[in-house]
Amino acid sequence: MINSRVFWILIGTSIFFILLLVKLFDLQVLQNDEYDFYAKRQQNRSDLIKAERGLIYDRNNILLVYNRNDISFLLDKNAFKPKEITTVTKKLSSLFKNKPSFYRQLLESKSRTVCVERKVPKEKSLLLRNLNLPALYVKEDPTRIYHYNSLASHILGYVDDQMNGVDGIESFFNDALKGEDGIRQVERSAGGRMITVSEENTKPAVPGLNIQLTIDKKVQAILEEELLTGIKRYEAASATGII
Repeated sequence: MINSRVFWILIGTSIFFILLLVKLFDLQVLQNDEYDFYAKRQQNRSDLIKAERGLIYDRNNILLVYNRNDISFLLDKNAFKPKEITTVTKKLSSLFKNKPSFYRQLLESKSRTVCVERKVPKEKSLLLRNLNLPALYVKEDPTRIYHYNSLASHILGYVDDQMNGVDGIESFFNDALKGEDGIRQVERSAGGRMITVSEENTKPAVPGLNIQLTIDKKVQAILEEELLTGIKRYEAASATGII
């Protein structure tokens, strides 16, 4: 009776190990290519290379509009534990004016990746990098700078958040100014850090064309100043000047 019970136990154990070996063989050999494909797909991502928008000059080659190379930072919430949120929010608050509660609200959202700071100047972005926060993603996020503020704003126009022209010269010559975006294949670690960039699969961005206008910056400034003086003196609603 005992020998019979031992026999069936041995049979059951043998079947279990045989099934286990079959499963391991299936995972490591038969499905190896499939899992390897998904692993590479997860690690290799295509990153957009934003083209630099063209500059705008006056007739005397005085720079009127240019780009400032700011950076935005995104954080992968899955890279740290919930109990670490307080530490993360305090670190972010130590560099920026926002309170820890502001960052806590962002990190408690449903999105896996959240943008914690937008358009950070490069000198300050170095300090943020030094915080050593887990899975901190860097995204180039340039800002369009109008060098003389509102000077000739009705002529120059402006751009939206995606750096597309909305009005004036920015809109009319948008296709020429915006250039052509590129793309690159990037390998990242499990934590989201960039490891290598595939040069073979990289398509460089083509910068936009620069534009030189016929207006004279100095003359335009004098005209706008005189118009503003006239509006104040005569309490006019608006004024127009032709050169």
